[in-house]
Amino acid sequence: MRLSDLRFLVAWLLPLLTINSVFLHPDYSAVGTLVLWLGIALVDVL
Repeated sequence: MRLSDLRFLVAWLLPLLTINSVFLHPDYSAVGTLVLWLGIALVDVL
């Protein structure tokens, strides 16, 4: 798998993982979303 393919898949996972974080852990959804955004930003930088 090429790096550009991985970036494309991560872009699709962002909304799904954010919604999943909100539904499964509503108390920590802000922290979960922040961790997701930072993780995806790190993948995008690489």
